[in-house]
Amino acid sequence: MLARKYCDFPTELMKPVSRSVRVNGLSTCFRLEKIYWDIIIEIANNENISIGAFISQLDIAIRLKEHDIPNFSGFLRVMATHYSTDIKPEIKLAAER
Repeated sequence: MLARKYCDFPTELMKPVSRSVRVNGLSTCFRLEKIYWDIIIEIANNENISIGAFISQLDIAIRLKEHDIPNFSGFLRVMATHYSTDIKPEIKLAAER
């Protein structure tokens, strides 16, 4: 069966994880599946910044580009997917400006 090959991953990656993060000075909580947190942690580690600092920079960059994002958790999922598939998002982090 063709679909079976797409289900061959550890199911723990689907587990929703809530994480409190400080975004631009405000405390908030995001609930994302473990796989997305793993990717966000990897990116933050690669950039040598905290998860909160990374998400804060993303927040600033996407607001400068799009003004407002009604579903920021969805944005984080898409950003992580783009990163993991090597389709890097075309937004500059605040530190790069």
